[in-house]
Amino acid sequence: MKISFIPTTKFAEECLTPPLPAKKVMPEWYKKTPFLLDGFKEYTQKYGPPVTHKGCNPFLDSLTAGYVFCLSSDLEIINEGDSKYSFYWKPGRNTVITDHKKNQHPLMPSAFNGFNEVYKFHNDFIIKTPKGYSTHFTHPLNQHDLPFRTLSGNVETDTYMQSVHFPFQLLELKEGVTIIEKGTPLCQFIPFKRDNWKHEVRHFDETLIKRETFKYHSRLYRAYKSLHWVKKRFD
Repeated sequence: MKISFIPTTKFAEECLTPPLPAKKVMPEWYKKTPFLLDGFKEYTQKYGPPVTHKGCNPFLDSLTAGYVFCLSSDLEIINEGDSKYSFYWKPGRNTVITDHKKNQHPLMPSAFNGFNEVYKFHNDFIIKTPKGYSTHFTHPLNQHDLPFRTLSGNVETDTYMQSVHFPFQLLELKEGVTIIEKGTPLCQFIPFKRDNWKHEVRHFDETLIKRETFKYHSRLYRAYKSLHWVKKRFD
């Protein structure tokens, strides 16, 4: 399958960074984290699996799933006091930030320890997926160190030929001036095939649970990866 990123202006094509595969913008704190816990030089079951979150494939999958839209230029945020913020960037490029009117989100809860106001990161690329595929847009997964929270949404990107912009809320910014640097991930998005689903609640199956539990724990080293994990590719 192929996803397309179509610039909406010549400026965007020549100057702005298009969305990138998420695996190319892995957070520095993840890359710097060792695989083994402090004091361990090898994997051993003697004291339990001595691994950090780098040994968790589901966690890694979240960081590398889909594509990421990154900030194309440095962004300055000024704390004006009384929960008011101003945004500044150097002239010479398209709009970076706009806001939503308060009456558009009257009951929207604020981001954790943050503020109710909703702003919007602008995206200068159309995101096009094959027929029958939509796209889930959300905050960069497991990246809680960012000073904002991007809101989530699903878009039928196989037929919607407009730019999808990214609403967000700021967390509490105690400094008078905050700089979000060029290249910071703003939104992660993952294409998915539209299907209809039905749910069921099944009876407890003791034999099944016992068999699958033994199968999993019969492996000493990274059982989930060896028994269940499937490599995903987003290029």
